[in-house]
Amino acid sequence: MSNLSTLFDRYKALVVFDTETSGLDFDNDQIIELAALRVERTATGSLRIAGKMDTFIKLPEGEALPENIVSLTGITDERLQTEGVQPAKAASQIAKLMQNGPTLMIAHNAQFDACFLRGLLRGQKVGRIDWLDSLTVYKDRRAYPHKLANAIIAYDLAGKVQNSHRAIDDVLALFEVLKAMDDEREDLGSYVNLFGYNPKYGVSGRKGSNFSIIAVAEGAINTEEAKMKRKEWMAKRAEAGYGVTATNRIAAAVQKKTGMETRVCIPGHMQRGGSPSAYDRVLATEFGSYAAKLVEVERYGVTVAMVNNRVVANRLEDIAGKTRNIPEGCELLTVARRMGVSLG
Repeated sequence: MSNLSTLFDRYKALVVFDTETSGLDFDNDQIIELAALRVERTATGSLRIAGKMDTFIKLPEGEALPENIVSLTGITDERLQTEGVQPAKAASQIAKLMQNGPTLMIAHNAQFDACFLRGLLRGQKVGRIDWLDSLTVYKDRRAYPHKLANAIIAYDLAGKVQNSHRAIDDVLALFEVLKAMDDEREDLGSYVNLFGYNPKYGVSGRKGSNFSIIAVAEGAINTEEAKMKRKEWMAKRAEAGYGVTATNRIAAAVQKKTGMETRVCIPGHMQRGGSPSAYDRVLATEFGSYAAKLVEVERYGVTVAMVNNRVVANRLEDIAGKTRNIPEGCELLTVARRMGVSLG
């Protein structure tokens, strides 16, 4: 029996969730039912349900559900009116399940649910979260079709769970599917923050762009290279024809996996051609003047830098070939995670 150890080695809690919505456009439609389970690992290694919710959410005054949504979900305007809560209350409920992380959010076709959930959670503090899309996992392991109902059958769970287009039923079903996936292959952690691409329907989310951007740190290395000396992995990259940075290798892997054209662009090369601002000009003058002074006193083997608003000299031996890690508490990291940016 699975205990989802590959995920709980990285996360304090898993939140399996599902939404029913009034339509497909997260800009104009809204969640009408939100269900979630918070799953934690006990001291003995077993799994426990630490919290759950199944909440109907009222529509804005004067709005009504489309007939096709009523037919699909069985949720009516009357039910939302009598049993539903205001969006802010539902947001508070799900935010409580997501706190005390790091927390992994799990859904089937997570991009769709995440777009709606982000809108609902606007203004809420939820801490560090990542995403696992079970649809992406299932696409990687099974042939089409890839609905949750197909996964239930494939993992022989038809007599144990039901898939009814009701959020709470789908959450319970997905939890069982997730455990079956982990029993099948213990690599769910490798799918975190990966979202499958469908050539027919594209990527879920705001329309208008037909491309995605992947930002790669200049000094990024993989686990194999981490065991090698710098000269060794640089030589290996050059031999493979990727150059000295990881960017070209990652681009080649993305293109091979997706079949989509992938181009490499180095922002620094473009930025060098831009017009300098007044600040740039003053800073360059300060650096040049300080560097000239260093030559005058015959001090070499250093670089010029701005530290705490002061121009200083750094010894090359103190900085060359060393990695400067970004602090976990960096404000820009926090902002990026709130915006849903995947940091690998």
